[in-house]
Formats: sequence, structure tokens, C-alpha cells
Amino acid sequence: MIERRAPLSPRDARLQPYPDTLFDGIPAGEPGPEEVAILAEGFGLALIAAMQLLSPKQRAVLVLRDALGWRSAEVAACLGDSVAAVNSALQRARATIAKEREEGTLARINAPAGNAVESAVIARFREAWARVDIEAIVALLTDDALLTMPPVRMRFEGSEAIGRFFATEPLGGRLDRIELVEVRANGQPALASYADEDRDGVRRAYGVMVLALAGDRISGITGFPRDEALFARFGLPAVLGSRAG
Repeated sequence: MIERRAPLSPRDARLQPYPDTLFDGIPAGEPGPEEVAILAEGFGLALIAAMQLLSPKQRAVLVLRDALGWRSAEVAACLGDSVAAVNSALQRARATIAKEREEGTLARINAPAGNAVESAVIARFREAWARVDIEAIVALLTDDALLTMPPVRMRFEGSEAIGRFFATEPLGGRLDRIELVEVRANGQPALASYADEDRDGVRRAYGVMVLALAGDRISGITGFPRDEALFARFGLPAVLGSRAG
């Protein structure tokens, strides 16, 4: 199935965030809270992005071995391959994932200093956004912060470059016409945005930003453009303040 898909370039990775509520209500006998937490952490955007870089065989082997816990012999039987070939593919896949995690060329790994720190940083970001205080936003970013917007071929690296983007691009830099609503995605803090694009006072679904923290600063922002289906997945209305959407 993977082989039938057209390959994606690293700059065109069709990532999709998932709400943390995806694992709510898991029936008894299924993975417990600790296992679910580990699973959610493992499938953060950094890993999902790195998966796009793997060949179909490497991706299948990695999932079967490391996610589902199959033995190499079982994977070989499933794929109609040799155990040696499976082990070789797994080794190459793990190396690619490790390299992407280290270099962070597609998405940063979320490593906040703690829940309280994370909440404080997000609150300060929202306050700076509402004030259109670009300097305050930049101060919250790490020097090597990365902003990407899959599937758009857009990439801004460095706090100053991201600051210039926010000062000019979203609604011409009028961040005060874009309201941010806090959600969570992929085990990471995220902000759903609603914009008054028509200057009619109505704020409609605009996009979702998934944030990655390094300690007490923001190291990565992965932005996803307007998609009502994406907002619905998070239980969010298409129009702010409207339950009907």
C-alpha cells in the first residue's frame, strides 16, 4: 500500500496533527495510561515527519518491529523477505529517524521543562500575539526555532526570520484580528486560530499551530492551513463562538 503512494519530498511532508483525545475511552485490556502516554509521545510530529523520509519497506519494517513489537522472523514472513533483509532495513530506518531527530530538519521535538512552564509559555505567546508584540514573540523563541507549514513548501529557521513572517504574512501582520484557542495535538501544546478576514467581526477557522518547546522557550511551530475537517477532528467549530459550525 505504501509503495503505491507517490513519494513525498521532505519539504512537502503531508503531516496531520491528531488530538490528544484520540486515545480517550480505550477499553479495558487495551494499553493502560502509561503505555498510551508513551505511544502519544512516540508519534509526535517529529517522528511523523521523519517517517516520510523512509522507503516503503523501511517504514513497514519500523512500524511492525518497533511499534507493534513483531519479531524479525514474523516481519520477514509477512513481507515475503529474509530475516537478514528485514534487520538491514530496520537498521537503516532507525538511523534515518535518529538523524532527523538530531538535526530536526522537518519538525522539532517537544521537550518542555514541565507542565507549569509549558502553560506559562503558551499564555505569554497568546498575550504577545493579541498585542501584536513581535519582539515579545521572538523573545519566546529559541535562536534556531523552526517554522514549517506542510504541505506548503515554506520554511523559516531562526527566531528573527519567524518574527518577520508573523509581522508581515498572517493577514498582513494584523495578528490582533486572529484569535488563538488553546488545544493539544500529538501530545504537544497547539493553538487553533480564527481570523476576521472579511473585517465583518466574524472569526472563521484559519489554521492550527502545533508548538514544540525546548525547556522554557518555543523551538518549533508546525502550522496547518485552514481545514474545517481538521477543526472538526479537534471538536472545534468552523466559526468561533458557533457550535453549529
